[in-house]
Amino acid sequence: MPWKPCGPPPSRPPAAGPEPAGRGSAGRNRVVGTVAAVTSIEPGPAVTLLSYVTHEIGNHLAVVQGFGEMLVEGVETLPAATLREFAQAIVRSGAHVRELFQTISDLQRIEQGRLQVDTHEVDLAAVVRERVDLWRPQLGGRRVGVTVPDEVRIVADRDRIGAVVSQLLSNAFRYTPSTATVEIHLAPTDDQVALTVADDGPGIDPGRRGELFERGVATTTGAGVGLFVARYVARAHGGDLVLVDRPAGACFLLRLPR
Repeated sequence: MPWKPCGPPPSRPPAAGPEPAGRGSAGRNRVVGTVAAVTSIEPGPAVTLLSYVTHEIGNHLAVVQGFGEMLVEGVETLPAATLREFAQAIVRSGAHVRELFQTISDLQRIEQGRLQVDTHEVDLAAVVRERVDLWRPQLGGRRVGVTVPDEVRIVADRDRIGAVVSQLLSNAFRYTPSTATVEIHLAPTDDQVALTVADDGPGIDPGRRGELFERGVATTTGAGVGLFVARYVARAHGGDLVLVDRPAGACFLLRLPR
């Protein structure tokens, strides 16, 4: 059935087949093993901001170091496509770290009352596609549907709105099982655009929904910063970011003026 933004989840498409083995597979497995050693925050007390940032940077440094070493070792023997894949992994990790630092910097500006958005004409459809590509390696076995027009022009701070999209994708991938379905839907109207990121995972505890966007509401896997900053940025643009009630899973709705 056709997907309805924030409606019941669609039936799942067939799962993608396993990645074919080839030169470079062993190297990728080596990096996966390295990241696995630091990727999980141990269950327990709520995560502090410092421990969360340390954890995230540690993950991405492991990727950079692992793929960087394989580039050096394989520069004369591996095919160009494999070398390009390794280089792209390094670039993606750099982008994740840059967005993490931007979020922490914006948090400080918000607390000091001096966050200002730098707006220009932006193609939001291109921003969404870029962020989906950035997060695609973290998908695991998840099915992802993307419904995005060719072009959607708005006036916005490109980097900050990109970070908001990344936050929504990050939530969908972090808090759903590897068999989940995630749907991204961008729809323009005459005076606004609506971006929904929905999943058929376990959803959000009803007792936590009221505090979801509050500063410092930490969990065992997050420091309570990302959604707080994301909503603030959306509202600084004259829009909003909300959690939409649905029978199962979670659905976030980002509205922005055109």
